[in-house]
Amino acid sequence: MILNQDCYLQADTLNSLIETFKQNPKCGIACPIQIDERGSVFWGGSYEAFPLGRHQQNPLSSYTQDFSTYWANGACMLVSTDLIREIGFLDKNMRFICSDADYSFTARARGWDVIVSHRAFVEHSYGGSSTKTNEWLNAVKCNDIIYFANKWLTGDLFKSLSHEGESLSRLKIKSAVESFANQARISTSQLPSSTIR
Repeated sequence: MILNQDCYLQADTLNSLIETFKQNPKCGIACPIQIDERGSVFWGGSYEAFPLGRHQQNPLSSYTQDFSTYWANGACMLVSTDLIREIGFLDKNMRFICSDADYSFTARARGWDVIVSHRAFVEHSYGGSSTKTNEWLNAVKCNDIIYFANKWLTGDLFKSLSHEGESLSRLKIKSAVESFANQARISTSQLPSSTIR
């Protein structure tokens, strides 16, 4: 379990998260609904991951069943040991934010599900890390966002790490992908129908 120091598990939360794993064999990350001190939903699923992440904040009564979400909020999430064996740990290059979305996308890209457990709750005393007066923390957040964008949105991380990176352009990549897609279609069309799944 990944748990922030400002998050507090409510009764039976861990059992509910484990039950979500039992009910969903492809669950790699199970997440509780996060509520604030007033009992309002702070995080009950996710929308956009970039640049800062947008949370679902529906009324608590609307959460009546488990559901898949785009990315887990890293303030509290239970991670399958099988998933960890397959994809490893969080990316250390993101020091404060974005690593939860990055880990969720990596898991989902490998066929795992990220699921919100509707019976699991954690109280998240959010606020201290959101201050705009801490310039050092703001710089860390900005660097995390840039790294995440370079990794997932622009391909710049691949360019910086690979031999052919500097020579790649969006058009070159698009052309290569289209060429391989055409080759795959041609190859598939020549297979006996019994071998196509």
